[in-house]
Amino acid sequence: MFLGASDGHMPALDGLRFMAAMLVAGGHYTGMFVPGIFPEVLHSFTGLGMTLFFVLSGFVIHYNYHATLQQPGGVRLFLAARFARLYPLYIVLFLIEFAYLVASARSPCARAGDFGGQFNALLNYLTLTQSWTYAVACEKALIYQYGPISAVTWSISVEMFFYLAYAAGARILAGRDVTRAGVVGAAAAVYAATVICFWLCGHYQAEIDSLALETFGRAASTAADYNDSLLRWLLYFNPLARLAEFCIGVAVAIVFMERQPRSAGEAGKLASRTTLGTIVAVVAVHLWLYAPGGDVLIGRVASQLYAPLVGIMMYCIVRDITPWSRILSLPLMVALGQASYSIYLLHEIFPSAYKRLGIETANPMAAWALWAATLALLALVSRVSYLTVESPARRVLRRLLAPRLPQRT
Repeated sequence: MFLGASDGHMPALDGLRFMAAMLVAGGHYTGMFVPGIFPEVLHSFTGLGMTLFFVLSGFVIHYNYHATLQQPGGVRLFLAARFARLYPLYIVLFLIEFAYLVASARSPCARAGDFGGQFNALLNYLTLTQSWTYAVACEKALIYQYGPISAVTWSISVEMFFYLAYAAGARILAGRDVTRAGVVGAAAAVYAATVICFWLCGHYQAEIDSLALETFGRAASTAADYNDSLLRWLLYFNPLARLAEFCIGVAVAIVFMERQPRSAGEAGKLASRTTLGTIVAVVAVHLWLYAPGGDVLIGRVASQLYAPLVGIMMYCIVRDITPWSRILSLPLMVALGQASYSIYLLHEIFPSAYKRLGIETANPMAAWALWAATLALLALVSRVSYLTVESPARRVLRRLLAPRLPQRT
């Protein structure tokens, strides 16, 4: 039995979610102050946080819903549950930010004098499809049409794509001919195909830029700004570019569910050392791939490249009771892990507020203190958001949207 597990819930995964959210927020918060105060490598840990989120997603989705999807009404139940998980807080924050941008004329289209253009991407955001296609309006890519909160929701759009894809492929995974080796092999094939696509994008960047310039205008080329470019969408925001991470999570879940039991003695010091070794390996590979002066293409997709190692680390964490799984299963870690979605969606509020208030410092000690205090405040606000918005809205929506199954007599 896994530490603290009940009804399939594994507390250590909540702790991992919290760590992923903190990596993203902590990395983004390095830009709140005067440039050069924080090491550049600290910002790069946002990549590890995102990869951890996507691998976790694949694991949790398959572990929790593989049986549900085979039942009558299971697909609807699954989609209702995931919609109730993602949409309420997302739509509240998006509509608040959208209303503010319209009222203050701060959107890219409003600043360009195209006030009607700021509504062009609205349907994409309302349907959570903003990362599924590439488009440019008012010299900004679809991802950056609105404010900083909306910009981070690209990953929520990717998640929605994964949920629909998983629901469509669930019967295949449940087939009698599907083996653990087959699923792992399929995940490896998706990963290999992703790496090849990354290499092709790097090799043919000039051709991609030329196509982007001709089709979408100058803003879509890397010569204007890499962040808005078609190339970045292909490498980073495109759901297919992140599919390997999700598939690795699914494969890890299948391997975990078919694991052979072993005695406490076998799972003692060796398991603890192995788990620590995988954690150290993930951090070491991250630092190596993101090292300043390295290959530009690798630096743009580094965390996606070591996603298999993240999957192995996750398996080791949930496989046995170790000091590391105990830390991740602490009540505080679990409580903050439950609020990880709020942490992710709310974290860009603070840099925006600091900028409006003119809060900045060139003092390294003061910057570090404010950085840590902001993360702590974010965690507190997010826990309140989870208790007052996320959790109640999820219960209500699941009750409304779940299928009414016939009563057994």
